[in-house]
Amino acid sequence: MTIKARISGIAIGIAMAGGFGVGPAWAANGPSTCEAYARGAISQIAEAAKLHCAFVGEQWTPNLLHHIAQCRARKLAGVEKERKWRESRLAECRGFCRKYAKDAVRAAGAARTKQCGLGGKRWTADEIAHYDWCRSVSQETARAERRIRERDLRTCDRHRQWCDHFYAKRAIAQAGQNRAKHCGYAGSRWSGDAGLHRRWCITVARSVAQAETDQRTRMLEQCAKGAIRLPSAK
Repeated sequence: MTIKARISGIAIGIAMAGGFGVGPAWAANGPSTCEAYARGAISQIAEAAKLHCAFVGEQWTPNLLHHIAQCRARKLAGVEKERKWRESRLAECRGFCRKYAKDAVRAAGAARTKQCGLGGKRWTADEIAHYDWCRSVSQETARAERRIRERDLRTCDRHRQWCDHFYAKRAIAQAGQNRAKHCGYAGSRWSGDAGLHRRWCITVARSVAQAETDQRTRMLEQCAKGAIRLPSAK
């Protein structure tokens, strides 16, 4: 089931229960006008709480009597304007988690494409899972989670660039020295394939890749001194 279908089903259920269809009921003149308006407001406020919208202000108080009093103190047009304003804010809040989930799936796809090695629930490609999680927390918590994903992707991008511009080039240069000095070192550590070095580098932490570069340096130094010892290759 898609998020859109799920939300449509929820909306139909609420409408059947009389949750949101309050406009026509209270818009007519009569003694029940303000009570109908107030109950509609409480329904909207309850949904906002369920969605963790974190709205503030007297328009979002769950006090039924407050909304009745506000209705009686205003003209009908002003009351209708406030009802529509709350509904517009709710629409924004409902859309927040849909957008959050789609953004999370796009980020997960980017992480896989870039071979960032990022895993766990944060990086699942399940849009519904992201949507349900978003619905269970505050918007600020969801925004913080989104910022973490963005940060991790930036870190991944920087690591990939380092692998391209430093590690792979350095590995190729060291492999060339191995051949030029006739050191006789073999294995993937001493490959002349830049793509091989780059692909390996992006799957490990920078500290691990740097350690590999340092190991090649030590081995070349041993070769230059005529004291070759052949440790196992990566």
